[in-house]
Amino acid sequence: MQYREEWIMQYDVVARAERDLMGCLLVEPAQTLKAIRGEVSVSDFSNDAARAVYEATMSLVDGGEAVDATIILGRTAERGTPIEESYAAEAMRQFCTTANAAVTAERVHNAAIQRAGAAIGLALADDRYTVSEAVVKLQELEKTQSSKTQTPLEAAHAFMDYLDAVAMGEIR
Repeated sequence: MQYREEWIMQYDVVARAERDLMGCLLVEPAQTLKAIRGEVSVSDFSNDAARAVYEATMSLVDGGEAVDATIILGRTAERGTPIEESYAAEAMRQFCTTANAAVTAERVHNAAIQRAGAAIGLALADDRYTVSEAVVKLQELEKTQSSKTQTPLEAAHAFMDYLDAVAMGEIR
């Protein structure tokens, strides 16, 4: 039960972090983008709406275009990811400050690395990777991580422990 609760709790924290960044980008797009650009990439976002907002904001700012919430949401819709107005409004209401945006972005990035490490572990468990292929993938992944999070190898070990616990009936 402990593993499942940890994974769920981590998911909730990351989902909140992604929504927080989305709110920051919608309220203070240029300032937020400046703070987070080196900390997080588009592929780090698991939430489609947050990913689309980040991508649209970068596109608008890089293109020297006017940028505000209405324009960003219009751009996301043009690109095939319309975002419910109520969802965007809730993210904007949750917005506090961009002061912690870089730290929040780092949390999102680190979670993406952990998800990728777990995927490698699952692929290894399913025999889609050999051990040597998995090690190479984990080493490549380690190059993108910050020192504040588990290494991908540690995350893979934790995931394999979780799978063992499920197989032993310790977790349902």
